[in-house]
Amino acid sequence: MTIQYHGLSYQYLNQGTRVADESDGNKSVVSLDDNSASVLTDFTRVRPFTITPTATIGETNHKMIACGVRLLFVTQNDQNLLGLIT
Repeated sequence: MTIQYHGLSYQYLNQGTRVADESDGNKSVVSLDDNSASVLTDFTRVRPFTITPTATIGETNHKMIACGVRLLFVTQNDQNLLGLIT
């Protein structure tokens, strides 16, 4: 049986947009009133991983498991950021 998923909406980022938050946001409990930066992954402390846009969902899932992450940056061959997958 094949499960179908719906795509999420997306937002374009301006060229040069930084993708690292420099604040320390490691909280174990959050509420709807907390600042969103408090739950971001700090890429100055956690290595970001990339994947190509031609990778299959299965390959993407395998890489996430192998790297111990739940998010990959999707990049072109020239390392331009196309988006992310979680």
